[in-house]
Amino acid sequence: MKIIIQKVKAASVTFEQKKNEIKSGICVLLGIHETDFTADADYIVNKILNTRIFDDEDGKAWGASVQSLGLEILLVSQFTLYGYLKGNKPDFHYAMKNGPSRRLFDYVVQKIQTAMPGKVQVGFFGEDMLVDITNDGPCTLIIESRDEARVEDQLQQMSKIGGVKATKMYEKEKHLWIE
Repeated sequence: MKIIIQKVKAASVTFEQKKNEIKSGICVLLGIHETDFTADADYIVNKILNTRIFDDEDGKAWGASVQSLGLEILLVSQFTLYGYLKGNKPDFHYAMKNGPSRRLFDYVVQKIQTAMPGKVQVGFFGEDMLVDITNDGPCTLIIESRDEARVEDQLQQMSKIGGVKATKMYEKEKHLWIE
């Protein structure tokens, strides 16, 4: 799983006549890899809630998280984060397919909404949206649940989420996410 976290003064997502928006907080663009599962999601949820990109109440830089300050989150699914170029044409076959990715995205949303009730807005999954972001700083971080080395050997390169233990968890759960 890959996220782009942006510290924002305001952010919104619009589809047709529907608009979800936040004031101060973070905008998170979330991509789901074809081999991701709940351990990836749990890792990413922890990072979304606890990454310290705000000044704390004493003004100390990098001292507070969106959760510790009670700010807002706009969470937008973005399969293109797992795109790459084949010549000049983008290819997205490393992104998880729509059905399983929707379930995993909903899992992430539910975890974050449980941790921060009333503070989370969500994009329109699978739709062509207009995303408006007013960056603060700017401060933008890219965070992945696994090492890039997994391209060579997908099930052995899971060090950020627990190595062999995570591989065994993946084997037990993969039927839930892979169609």
